[in-house]
Amino acid sequence: MGLLQPFELAALDEFFRRRPSEPVDERVVIVEVNEEDVRKHGLPISDTKLAKMITNIKQQQPQESVL
Repeated sequence: MGLLQPFELAALDEFFRRRPSEPVDERVVIVEVNEEDVRKHGLPISDTKLAKMITNIKQQQPQESVL
């Protein structure tokens, strides 16, 4: 009947607030695709274009770290 749902949600919120922060994963790279990119390349972006983008990113020699 959902009578305890507000209390359950409040307890869940409190558990999330009290848990320790997770470290930032430095291996993540975020690539933005904006309106200009969509107009220029269309959607969906082809595998060939995605491969070229990945090649361009790799040419910038992003720093890699291994945990």
